Amino acid sequence: MSFKNITSIFLVVAISTLFFSCKAKPTETPALETKITGKVLDKVSNSALSGAVISTNPTTSSVTTDANGNYTIADVPAGQFTVTASKDGYGSAFVTVSVAEGKTVNADIQLETLKPQLAVSTEVVDFDIADNYKTFTITNKNKIGTVTWQISKDQPWIMVSPSSGTVTTETKIISLSVNRDSVFFGNYSGTITISSDAGIKTISILMTKVNPNAPQLTVSPPQLDFSSSQSSSAITIKNTGTGTINWTVTKSEPWILPSITSGSTTNLSPSSITLSVDRNGLAINNYSGTVTINSNAGNQTVPIKMEVAAGSIPAPILQFVSKTQTSITIGWTKSTSTSFASYKIYRSAVGGVTESATLLTTITNANTNTYTDIGLNSATTYYYKVYIYNTANLGSGSNEINVTTDVKLGTWVLQKQFSGVKLTGLASISDNDAWTVGYDGSGDGKMYHWDGSDWIEQTIPSIKYLSDIKLLSLNDGYTIGENGEGKIVLLRYNGISWNKMAFPDSINITGADIKRMAILSENNIWFGKGNRMYHYDGIKWSFSTLSSDDFLSVNFINANTGFAFSYKGIVFKWNGIGWGVGSNAPYHPYDRSYYDFEVQSENRYWTSYRGYDPNDYHTFTYDGTKWTEVKTKDSQLIKGNSIVLINESLGWIVGELGYIYRFDGENWSTVDIPSSSVLNRVIMLNANSGWAVGNDGVILRYK
Repeated sequence: MSFKNITSIFLVVAISTLFFSCKAKPTETPALETKITGKVLDKVSNSALSGAVISTNPTTSSVTTDANGNYTIADVPAGQFTVTASKDGYGSAFVTVSVAEGKTVNADIQLETLKPQLAVSTEVVDFDIADNYKTFTITNKNKIGTVTWQISKDQPWIMVSPSSGTVTTETKIISLSVNRDSVFFGNYSGTITISSDAGIKTISILMTKVNPNAPQLTVSPPQLDFSSSQSSSAITIKNTGTGTINWTVTKSEPWILPSITSGSTTNLSPSSITLSVDRNGLAINNYSGTVTINSNAGNQTVPIKMEVAAGSIPAPILQFVSKTQTSITIGWTKSTSTSFASYKIYRSAVGGVTESATLLTTITNANTNTYTDIGLNSATTYYYKVYIYNTANLGSGSNEINVTTDVKLGTWVLQKQFSGVKLTGLASISDNDAWTVGYDGSGDGKMYHWDGSDWIEQTIPSIKYLSDIKLLSLNDGYTIGENGEGKIVLLRYNGISWNKMAFPDSINITGADIKRMAILSENNIWFGKGNRMYHYDGIKWSFSTLSSDDFLSVNFINANTGFAFSYKGIVFKWNGIGWGVGSNAPYHPYDRSYYDFEVQSENRYWTSYRGYDPNDYHTFTYDGTKWTEVKTKDSQLIKGNSIVLINESLGWIVGELGYIYRFDGENWSTVDIPSSSVLNRVIMLNANSGWAVGNDGVILRYK
């Protein structure tokens, strides 16, 4: 190759190298960040608020405003968010923003200083047909400053105490009572108004006076508000008179859906109607309508309110499908909305399920409308709610249901027997610690302790006719009896020995034997004898004289709600201030005697009685409206002496000839018995552990 050609090639390469080395590098595209920024200000002074906590729904990250009140939430996904600011001493506030991919959106928020705010515990108080006393509470919601309040009423049959006062950080209990003697038969409504320097609240007061001469229609609640998310609720039709009410249901709007449209109701069997609302196809607006119950005892109209909110999606209707000992299956109505995104199933161990409860699963297929919750405990109640969300992440919640898993059945066995002893009282707080008391043929008190391996007789001070025993802890217990001359004797356990408690001689006690007492704390002890209800407040004993002869037992749900029950079936109710007459049990002539009284809830209790006739045994339950006799599923009378209810689906009764009955939520049935001795007392630690004791010193164990 010639020198000339070599030179030409070199020049081409050099020029090419120079061209490419001088060419500009490509510009790198900056990363786009999606974020929310904003500032939190005092609404009045417009000054910046530092230390305010910022959170979002759906959840992103929680941040705090800086010294200038500014905040930034970085790396958020595109979508709609509710941004909430909160700070001590201020009320929370929120704004809703839509965030586009790669964009920054501003969300400034203003907060108002908290001020005293009046709050009441309820909007409606219903005395129904029998209750005479109720309570509600007044609080200062924000617990800042002082709320000065006064209560006025618009009906003379309503009584309120106290009618004025102040509240700061505490809770004020207000007693309400009604005077049915001043009104004729019928349904009554009134209003109390709580006025204050921090707001006004009203409470509707409902009362019914039973008509003993004719059918009388009573419908509750008096009105329903489904707001923007609730999909169903129930109304109850009662006959608070005699005879039979034949009724039909009419509705004013097509979006109101009653579950049934006709029926009949007696004074022993109220009827329930589920009302649902259908928001599908309705425009965004507030809606109102009515449901009218037409009957041969008059008509009653229930106003209905419902809202269709922007971007909302109709809530599903949730129902129970099936259950086992360890699983529960639920189902709900399918969504037909084109904006459907997901179902979320939440579970809680207590009522009032919200989106803060345990999230079980998220379902994104609109046609999947059942779910089975597994790995559950037997004989345990669980609460469920299904939330449905649209593509904008706006949700609506279903109705709430509760289901109790089936019981894992154990067996009753004879664990121990102390001949010649009648065991009447029983208490336990663990599988390895139980106590029973009673007396021998001479009336001398007897006590036995289970230490986890054997029942051992205890040495106690001289006492006659021990009837009941209660435990506050492993080292604090109480038992009650007498000295053989009608004088009450109380013994207290200190973890080592049982010793007599001081009881004033000035209190004269006569009357039938005490069967059960109530020990709420060492400073709150109750028992009844004769026509007196005795109380110890930690300092002194006092008593109330009630219109009853010979109390059988006293039971308390809490310090402000208690019940006393007489051998003749008279019920008294404690409201935190005084005793009033409740709903008396049926059939209580002098030749019969009630034997036990078990309180399951404020509106659910049980009792059993027997007469001189060996076959005259009956068991009743009260549901808040009426007393109903219960029998076994094959219609046999229940010969019961002691009742215990663990939950709505499990209970036990023990009684004559060693009979034991089990309740499964619907029916009572007999179970195999290990002894024919009369059983006087049963207790259950839980669904799978309990004891029963009775005559001939028998002690039965359930495991």
